[in-house]
Amino acid sequence: MKTTIFKSIMALAMFLFVSHVPALCATEYGISVGGIAVTSDNCNNITGSTISGTVKYSIYYKRLTLKDATINCSSNYGIKIFADHDGVEIYVEGTCTLVGTTALQIEGDATVTGSSSATLNANGRYQAVYVASNKMLTINNITVKATVTEANSGTYGCFRGAYGKSKLKFQSANITITNNDGLPCVKDFASCEMVDDEVSSPLKTYFQSSLKGFGTTAGSLATGSLVIKKPTTYYGVYFAGHQFNNLNFWNFYYDNITSGSIWYSLDGFVLEDVVADCGGTNPAIYIDENAELTDGRVSIVLRGTNKLINHNGIGIYTCKDLEIKGPNSPTLNIPDGRLMMVNTSYGSTSTTALDILVSSPCTLNLKNIAGEKTLCDNKSAYNYAFNTLRFEALSTLHLYGDDSGTLRNLWVLNLGADYGEQEMTWTTPNGTTPESLLNLTNEFVYYRTSPLVGGNIITGEMVYEPATTYKTRVCAVDVTSVNCNNILQGLGVSGKASFNPQSNVLTLDNISLGSSSYEVAPFYLGTGIPNTTIKIKGDNNFTACSETAITNAEVTYFNGSEGTLTLGSGIAAYGDVVFNESTIKATALYCNSNSDHQAYFDHSDIQLSGTSNTVGFTLCGFSSIDGPDMVILSPANATYEYWANTWDNYYLTVNRQRWDGPVHIGFYEGEPTAVDGILDNQPQVEAIYDTAGRQVNSTRRGLSLMRMSDGTVRKQVRR
Repeated sequence: MKTTIFKSIMALAMFLFVSHVPALCATEYGISVGGIAVTSDNCNNITGSTISGTVKYSIYYKRLTLKDATINCSSNYGIKIFADHDGVEIYVEGTCTLVGTTALQIEGDATVTGSSSATLNANGRYQAVYVASNKMLTINNITVKATVTEANSGTYGCFRGAYGKSKLKFQSANITITNNDGLPCVKDFASCEMVDDEVSSPLKTYFQSSLKGFGTTAGSLATGSLVIKKPTTYYGVYFAGHQFNNLNFWNFYYDNITSGSIWYSLDGFVLEDVVADCGGTNPAIYIDENAELTDGRVSIVLRGTNKLINHNGIGIYTCKDLEIKGPNSPTLNIPDGRLMMVNTSYGSTSTTALDILVSSPCTLNLKNIAGEKTLCDNKSAYNYAFNTLRFEALSTLHLYGDDSGTLRNLWVLNLGADYGEQEMTWTTPNGTTPESLLNLTNEFVYYRTSPLVGGNIITGEMVYEPATTYKTRVCAVDVTSVNCNNILQGLGVSGKASFNPQSNVLTLDNISLGSSSYEVAPFYLGTGIPNTTIKIKGDNNFTACSETAITNAEVTYFNGSEGTLTLGSGIAAYGDVVFNESTIKATALYCNSNSDHQAYFDHSDIQLSGTSNTVGFTLCGFSSIDGPDMVILSPANATYEYWANTWDNYYLTVNRQRWDGPVHIGFYEGEPTAVDGILDNQPQVEAIYDTAGRQVNSTRRGLSLMRMSDGTVRKQVRR
């Protein structure tokens, strides 16, 4: 009897052992569905009382596929991904529903995705989704509706993280997260990366790392319902890597925007009192080749003071023509960022350049400005297509400097102004002028320092700002209200040049440029300036200047009673010139206008060397040369005359030939006498008239008209 019982027990034990060997040998994959572990035995068709529809798991792809499935496990997890099982993908087809105490429990990195029309409903009693510390849940290209179903639950969020160290990533997904009223939608997450996704509601809501969830601009977590959608329209304008689209254009808020407001309107891309850390990997503002245009360009509208930092060294990167504007003189500070102009449609025509227009008063603080691809493909000089930065309003551009060139490959232009009015001009460094900037032998155009200090590419600070301009230059340096007291300051020139705008007096005081040669004009008086006096003090030597001195003033007075002036070039006049007690050496003196302008010499000594000049003759172009004590000391037998038929101009001639040699004009003391016959052939004054046509006894201050013995009429201007 005992033997029989023992045998029966052993047989039963053997049966139980053998029947359970397969179960003991099955491999588990770290996933449970409706409380049922996914193993090598059931992975091709996971079933159970809590599961309906199709559920299967691919070992090779680590993909859990749900097809029109409902998983209802009210006392357990709908789906759980266990720790140390990273990389699982949950792929949804059709409409699927998860129900559980937590609908989706993520303890290893996982991704939820699906077909284009797929929807996943995640309904949890306490939270819909849980993500463990230091783990990431990615929801990609799917519609997810997550809901806390039990009243008074959801204290820790519908999407719940752990210790503020969990991570989310939403990409091209439509997600609705619903909690009970007053309870947070997303809580205890370190970050949420949004790719092609935006918060649709509530308004002014974005992920805030300080809150560890999605919060409003009021600084509190979003409660109730949070809707995230994939945009349908993109505008091609990015801020700190985030693109404006149909969902965020009026609701543009991100964690790196410390203060202020950003939005996109019909008037342009608006920044109002923005302070933003741009994340370090993207330009602060990026305008791509698909950006929507208004009137042919993208507009940035500035309001108040805006400061953008940490932007990978690029403040504004534009592939399209750009307009910068704003009311009440706003400011944009990007002191360590450059403005880059890159035309992606660069081609074989000369129309590939970009244009930036500043259309209202603004202050722009940048590191540098760089244009790219201004040459066309064939690199011919005539096919240069230069980028431009144009100012239609008085603004300030402050560039802090860059070793590759503070400002390169574009022209900076403004509409200019009349004499004595404000316009935009370079004030730092002194002597930066358009004439010294362009070098067509190189592909890139760089702004350079004054030739007086080497004409080097500027890599330091540059300031372009409003200043009163006087249409006058000395050695290619523009005279403005900023530098008029010491025009050549900082340029290594001994002596001093100054300008008094009240009296229109340009003073040259003991100036010497040294022995080097410079392709600049000693002085230039521009068109539209009033009568101007050039006052000469001490010994002034401009022989290093190879370009012609030019005066466009109606009358230019040289007052040399206190010094001398030596030029290495000629003097070209477009108006009357008066030499008063002046001692001047130059190569030539000529009038470049066919109008009735006069050269008047009063107790002056003018020596013209007759070396090469643009007209080829030493003294010509003036309707008359005259003075109360003027005498042509050399050449002998010289006559100043008009040749209508042959040359149609006035020339100093000798023996009926235009003279291109040295000329010396001096003066006599006392009564005029013939000097070697020089004065014998000169026409004499027969009558003198004032500007009203009345005959007077002698010339007087201002303009007088003199009828000469040869029938000509001459003007005389006396101060």
